[in-house]
Amino acid sequence: MADTPRLPDRWRAPRTYVLPQRRAMRVLRRGVWTVCWSAIALASGPAVGRQMEVTSELGVTAVVLAPYAAFAAVVAEIGLLSLRRSRSAMAGALMVALVAAAQLPAFIPARRPPSDMGLTVMTSNIRLGLADPDAVVALVALHQVDVLAIQELTGPAVSRLHKSGLDSLMPYRVISPHEAGAGVGIWSRLPLTDTAVLDGFGFDPLRAQLNVSGRVFTFVCFHSKAPLYNGGTKQWMSDLSRLAQAMIGMPAPVLVAGDFNATRDHKQFRDLLSNGFNDAADDAGAGVLPTYPADRSFGPIASLDHVVLSPDLVGVRVQTAKVGGSDHRAVIARVSMVSS
Repeated sequence: MADTPRLPDRWRAPRTYVLPQRRAMRVLRRGVWTVCWSAIALASGPAVGRQMEVTSELGVTAVVLAPYAAFAAVVAEIGLLSLRRSRSAMAGALMVALVAAAQLPAFIPARRPPSDMGLTVMTSNIRLGLADPDAVVALVALHQVDVLAIQELTGPAVSRLHKSGLDSLMPYRVISPHEAGAGVGIWSRLPLTDTAVLDGFGFDPLRAQLNVSGRVFTFVCFHSKAPLYNGGTKQWMSDLSRLAQAMIGMPAPVLVAGDFNATRDHKQFRDLLSNGFNDAADDAGAGVLPTYPADRSFGPIASLDHVVLSPDLVGVRVQTAKVGGSDHRAVIARVSMVSS
């Protein structure tokens, strides 16, 4: 048999590698799909946890991640849309809506109109009294703070704050310094009356009244026990529950400022607001304002510090500020009476 003649190279069809390329693309798309759905599934955990009264230390910690889980879910949904898989994208969109809807109210300002009567409040956890007193005083002066709540106040810290000029800016005070994080204190530009220590808490809060343009305000400096490293979350939940009951019986308007060791995603904190009380940051539409841990390269991530208001008050402007030497950022809130 004669040999088949060999065609010249220029007449031969070029070799193609379509199948391996398509296989690689298919694997890549499947990998992206898997990652996106895994992110949405993981994001649903904190979202579900925030609807429940989580009591375990692990669960309480996981709920802190709810805002970031919502962001991750949105990014994952964008990934699903880029794959042009309509069914997956529609199912993912439903889950993302459920996860993200819980976070949206923090970015929408309250519709309660503020009046001209108000004051500026600042709360700062000074980390066992070790924070820079000059930084605290500088913030008070810069923001013209009217009333200041300090947590983890110690005796030496009181002396350092005095030397830094706090008592000159805010000549009225009621303090209860202690070691091991239990100390609290209130400083004010306005006279403080009817001062009291509220007992029965892990760390007993301080209460005082002050007159603002002829209206008497009730002010509380609060610091809950942490839900971690204290033998469980029982005392933390008791502190929040007891505070909720105490606020109901206080003469309005009421402001509670401090370290709640809870975010708005913890049901225990939202239960505290269920009697018409509001978080000033939510009123102002300030969004997520993480305050802890402020001394880590990855932080802060958790919004533990708040200014809580009775229904006749509204948060107008809320921000956080770094305090050197503290593991918490300070929260500074401009608060106003609701316009009638």
